[in-house]
Amino acid sequence: METIEELISVLELAVPELDAQALRENLPESDAQEDVLNWLYESLSAQGLMDYVEWTEYFGDIPDLKSLEHISLPESPSALILSQIENID
Repeated sequence: METIEELISVLELAVPELDAQALRENLPESDAQEDVLNWLYESLSAQGLMDYVEWTEYFGDIPDLKSLEHISLPESPSALILSQIENID
């Protein structure tokens, strides 16, 4: 589950409104890809940070969006992304 902790740490840096403690209190059953994706979707949805919208047929509806003006990231987005991908082969 070390990789899950790393994922939570990166999300904590990248998503200012994230409650990382809530993620740590309810970890996925395993680190299998499907379990992690389901856990991530459920956890972020519960915090109002993710919403699934089926776009197979568009009828003109616009999902509720939040303004990003009040969000400030702890570091520049490009520096965060580069720091996270430098260890990827």
